[in-house]
Amino acid sequence: MTHFRGNVTGATSGIGRATAIAFGKQGATVVVTGRREKEGRETLDMLRAVGGDGVFIQLDVIANAVIFLCSNDAAFITGASLTVDGGFLLG
Repeated sequence: MTHFRGNVTGATSGIGRATAIAFGKQGATVVVTGRREKEGRETLDMLRAVGGDGVFIQLDVIANAVIFLCSNDAAFITGASLTVDGGFLLG
C-alpha cells in the first residue's frame, strides 16, 4: 500500500476503532477523532503498535453540526438532512 493518510471519526470504539487499526496495519497515518479522550489515546496506541501513526483530536461531531445549523452560515440550507456521526440525522 502506498502511504495513506485519513481521518476516522468515532475511532474511540467499535467499527471506528477497528477501521483505524486496520489502516494502521497498512502503515497509514490516521487522524483519530472522537468524544472520549482516554479511549482516543488508547486507539492511537493500538494504531502505533501495529505499524501506523497518527494523532488524536477530541471532538463531538453532533455538537459541531448543531452549532453550524444554528449559525448564519446555514441560512440557505432548507429541506435537507445533514448526516452526522453514528448515522443519526439532523434536518
